[in-house]
Amino acid sequence: MLISILPATVVGAIIAHRLTEWQPFVGVMQALVGAAIGLAAVEFIGLALWVAVATTIASQTINVIAASIKLWNRRQRKKALNGDYGEVTQWAAEITRDGDMAFAQAIQALPDSEKTEIKIIADSKEELRELTMERFDELADDVPEDFA
Repeated sequence: MLISILPATVVGAIIAHRLTEWQPFVGVMQALVGAAIGLAAVEFIGLALWVAVATTIASQTINVIAASIKLWNRRQRKKALNGDYGEVTQWAAEITRDGDMAFAQAIQALPDSEKTEIKIIADSKEELRELTMERFDELADDVPEDFA
């Protein structure tokens, strides 16, 4: 019974790694939950069957949560690309989808006030990218050299 814990956790971890970008989180959570349940079951129940069942259930629960997060992110991305959150958000999603990692990094680093201002000013996808990159460069220039 105890031997089944390791394969169940490994298979669960592999599935979770393929479903989510939060790979370190999933692995750590599986290890912690598995260890906690295993120790509790051995210490208080003393039955190897409970250890195997509880660890497998915990591992699969984490996998379901990871898959749900991934599906939610995909749904939000699809809604953004369809324009459900507005035209500017659609442009940003399209630029990111096309693989412009400099833009993706810049838009994530900007404060919300800057993003709001850019959203009001931008009249096209190209202008959105240009304004975002300019503001990001200005923000980067304001960082003291001690932090760079």
